[in-house]
Amino acid sequence: MARSATETIDINLFQDDFKNIDQKFLPSVVSIFSFTFDDKKQFLLMTKEATYAYGKVICSWLSLKHDMAKPQRISPLDNMKIVQSDSGLDFFVILTDEGQVFLASNVKSEWETNETLRLINTVMIVSR
Repeated sequence: MARSATETIDINLFQDDFKNIDQKFLPSVVSIFSFTFDDKKQFLLMTKEATYAYGKVICSWLSLKHDMAKPQRISPLDNMKIVQSDSGLDFFVILTDEGQVFLASNVKSEWETNETLRLINTVMIVSR
């Protein structure tokens, strides 16, 4: 589940994974999701305003240039709160707090995401 902006993440737990990231960026992270593809860790890093991809595989699946020092912004997820994320052999999915489901995968997959984030469900959750 995504953390609220008032919770604190212990970035030290990820010091080996994030040692190359600009250290000024890390305090803005409010939530982290981690995946492993081809034995390589990949990350979604959420700030209050945006979501960032960090890792060569996840960036390539989103047509973003991987940079060891700078996570790459995933613009379609701006101002969205991610509540859950999961991955499989050649894909990852994201669920927002408004019930939207996004999918990304490699270009050769049956999902035909064409190296972008694809909205696959727009069901709105209504609280009663």
